[in-house]
Amino acid sequence: MNVEIEQPKKKNIFYRVLFRTPRPGFRADIQAMRALAVIAVVLYHLWPDKLLTGGFTGVDIFFVISGYLMTLHIVKGLEAGGFEKGKRLRFFANFYARRIRRLLPAAIFTLLLVLAILVVLLPKDYYTQSLTTAQIIASALFVQNWKLAADKVDYLAQNNEATAVQHFWSLSVEEQFYFIWPLLLMLFMLIGLALSAKIGNKLAEKADLKGYDAKQMKTRNVLRIFVFGFTLLFFIFGVYFTNANAAAAYFITPARLWELSIGGCIALSTPLIVLLTRKTGELSKFGRVVYEVLPFIGVGICLYGIMKFNSGIEAGFPGFYALVPTIGAAIIIWSGMQENEQRFTLQDVVDYTEVDGKKTSSSVA
Repeated sequence: MNVEIEQPKKKNIFYRVLFRTPRPGFRADIQAMRALAVIAVVLYHLWPDKLLTGGFTGVDIFFVISGYLMTLHIVKGLEAGGFEKGKRLRFFANFYARRIRRLLPAAIFTLLLVLAILVVLLPKDYYTQSLTTAQIIASALFVQNWKLAADKVDYLAQNNEATAVQHFWSLSVEEQFYFIWPLLLMLFMLIGLALSAKIGNKLAEKADLKGYDAKQMKTRNVLRIFVFGFTLLFFIFGVYFTNANAAAAYFITPARLWELSIGGCIALSTPLIVLLTRKTGELSKFGRVVYEVLPFIGVGICLYGIMKFNSGIEAGFPGFYALVPTIGAAIIIWSGMQENEQRFTLQDVVDYTEVDGKKTSSSVA
């Protein structure tokens, strides 16, 4: 079921972004969010507590986007054949190889350039050289966030003097997430297959989505349950640890995982447009209002955090406060999802038949 959404006649960038002019494989709203997040973070560090006082929340917006896109990529790869026994190792090897090729050369070049500039400009400042070199090594190993936490750096403190590579901490968090997330999704799918006969029956029966058989829906719902549960568990931990040690919680991966997995929850959710058109196959007047207004609500929530938050909330961030930018980003992503953008059948995952006593996949991947 593909629903045609009437687009505004005006074609300027404002309308192209907010109303998502169709273009295969491209989400203008996500690109706009990325731009907003980058601008917010840059301006915050140029003029902290003066212009965009909550610009640091741009990192949280990025985390949600990254979790969403990575979950889409992983699950689609698994259902396209990567889950099949005998192909799993190759899937993971290819996945991690792509991450290395994409990030490592640019990261190493940047870090070496920073080190060279540091030696040239500050040849006798041995303290700065020593501190920055240690962080360069940590950044190259993608453990910069743990290094900063161990050094008791307070990111939001007004007297915080960042090194040239301090901001690699967020990339370190993402790379650690990318390392464990494919393995966790694989594990959740395996559990889903094992429990598909026991869990999700009612959900599968109620799910009125053509093209999904009961076993696929059960497996997918088990996957959703585990991802949502994972998110809730680490959100609770993040709130607890923020209350105990906010400075360290800002950096450490366990306190940030829930922000990335929120994107995973959205990736596994039924698109808004499908929910609004499920009964009649077209948007009602109310449905059209919801579809067109909800992205603005998400933008408003993100802008509230960017403009109203400040370093004064450092004792509670990232805890409950981090819900503001993450929920805002999640609303924008979810309301912009199209049916053909995310429609997991999980057929390759569940469609196994017994042939000569051996399990083989009957799908073509």
